[in-house]
Amino acid sequence: MTQQLDLPDIQGNVIRPYGRFGYPVGRYVFYNISEGAVARAFVAALIERVTTSVDWGDGPDQRPQPPWTLNLAFSYQGLKSLELPVASLIGFSPEFVQGMKDRRDILGDNGPSAPEHWDPIWQRNRETREHDVHIFVQINARSTEQREAAYRWLCDKAAAFAP
Repeated sequence: MTQQLDLPDIQGNVIRPYGRFGYPVGRYVFYNISEGAVARAFVAALIERVTTSVDWGDGPDQRPQPPWTLNLAFSYQGLKSLELPVASLIGFSPEFVQGMKDRRDILGDNGPSAPEHWDPIWQRNRETREHDVHIFVQINARSTEQREAAYRWLCDKAAAFAP
């Protein structure tokens, strides 16, 4: 049995290696959630621009290829901070809930790969999790100028929701 994928419901970076599709430059932006309601509104504002897996082209079920792409990912702590219902949170795998740092021994992150050698953004306060990375925003663009335009768009959106 073959099942048709719901391409508008799948982020483009899941199906497309953007570098092979003419997007050689990118920027990664990380956010921490301090207020669930504000963060939900921010995410809702970003969703309008999230790049899906819909085919690019001029056909009836296609979209024009964008100058830049935007995709989102969330950590478990991020979803928790967004105040997802407990019924949803308990459905995630223990591996996702624990996160990479808590699974360092299983993953082989020791010696030079140990958490104390990770970039500072991943070494925040793990006790209170108040500075954890909650939202990952990935921008890919066809040129440096387009990447910077996308980054300005993202910064403007974030500024509108800053406390």
